[in-house]
Amino acid sequence: NYTMIFRTRLVTFLIHHQNTLTHSFTARSMMSSSSAISSINSSTIFQSIQEAQEHVFKNIKSCSNIYDTNDDGHENLYKVITTPCGELKCQHDSSLSTLSSANVVAYAAYNNPTVKKNKNVKKNKKKQKNSSDPDPVPVPVASINNNTSNYLIVLSDSIFFPEGGGQPSDRGLLTIEKKMIEKNNDAREETIVFRVNDAQNVKGICLLTCTTQKSMEDVQSILSSSIATTTTTTNSNNSSTCTDTDTDSATMEENDDDTSANEATSKIQVTQELDWDKRVDGMTQHSSQHLISAVALSEFGLDTVSFSLRPDSLVSYIDFAWDTDSSDNSYNDNEYESIFAKIETIVNEHIRCNLSMKPTWLDTDNDDESLQNKEGLRSRLLPDGLTGKKIRLVEIDGIDLNTCCGTHVTNLSQLQMIKFFRVEKFKSNIVRVFFSSRERLMKILQGGHVRNVMLMNKLSCTED
Repeated sequence: NYTMIFRTRLVTFLIHHQNTLTHSFTARSMMSSSSAISSINSSTIFQSIQEAQEHVFKNIKSCSNIYDTNDDGHENLYKVITTPCGELKCQHDSSLSTLSSANVVAYAAYNNPTVKKNKNVKKNKKKQKNSSDPDPVPVPVASINNNTSNYLIVLSDSIFFPEGGGQPSDRGLLTIEKKMIEKNNDAREETIVFRVNDAQNVKGICLLTCTTQKSMEDVQSILSSSIATTTTTTNSNNSSTCTDTDTDSATMEENDDDTSANEATSKIQVTQELDWDKRVDGMTQHSSQHLISAVALSEFGLDTVSFSLRPDSLVSYIDFAWDTDSSDNSYNDNEYESIFAKIETIVNEHIRCNLSMKPTWLDTDNDDESLQNKEGLRSRLLPDGLTGKKIRLVEIDGIDLNTCCGTHVTNLSQLQMIKFFRVEKFKSNIVRVFFSSRERLMKILQGGHVRNVMLMNKLSCTED
């Protein structure tokens, strides 16, 4: 009874004095929380990207109280203070080239891995080059010089696509601007530009690997302010997300009426800018693969085994299962060239029809929306590290419905044209098709034309 009386009086007191207490309590507690995070970040340079990665996740945990757990007990940071991979801005709208509606959630600095030259280990270098063992974690792009600082950064949302589904990660620029406005209206600005070299999906979180020429002190001054604003926004809204990512601007303000008259107001704006040519190349080749695989399966019963976008080449390839002994098809061993010539014709007809291509999300908690109940769904096995309760599907109108996390065009006309350059038996039961579309195809055709002109000039002849 005494406990109930105490609680009742406490609630009455808090309601009565709500306007007086709210700002003071929120400002002080959030400053304390953000300063605790900032103090960890302030002077630490981790010796490896693995250590920096662990630190980033500790910071995310310290800012949140909501976690999601898989059946195997593995803890994932799902919809905590950052948008999970699978529901990022880039996966809702692949046509976005810039974004200014997100802010910094966590970061960590680390030393770039370097290999010391040793004359006594020349023999071991050959073995290392031939080794096919994968790296335990993604290795960032090497720094340009010793003055470059390396950072792992997590944003509340991202247009940088994290590598996955056969598609490489995006690159670009991350610009953070801090504007200080004094009480006498004097203003000063600080700006830091990060080069985003890589993006990876780690435990459902999009981790950006960045470099900058700015000193650590300059970086700390801006990033800590952004994190402080993130923490304040999160708790004052009583929400599990850092900021409202649907707003048009991520300009945020810090202010405290209890501070001195000389205290400044700071505004932070975070702008993401893609390497758009790289994005277009990735999403057009990936979308082309969706279309080719869909037609090969629906028209000829051929399953896709693997796909390589080959970012350093002008052609990608798809491997198709070709088992002449299977009862699923009755093709002869030498028919694959004529069959894929037909597939090439069909996919280009679909491109000329300007069919739409759009993402949707399936709620795994809803029995009516289970994968088994989706008619015409084409899906490979879901990844082991899948987080969240929604599965992303990509649909080509009337042609294909497929589980996929990657970026795609909004309609097939953006592919312009698909051309198969080589169809070959890669293995006894695998047919490999090399193809290209859009800018890659234009470069190939232009290169072929230039070579023809040079040959005609050398041989003093015409094309005939």
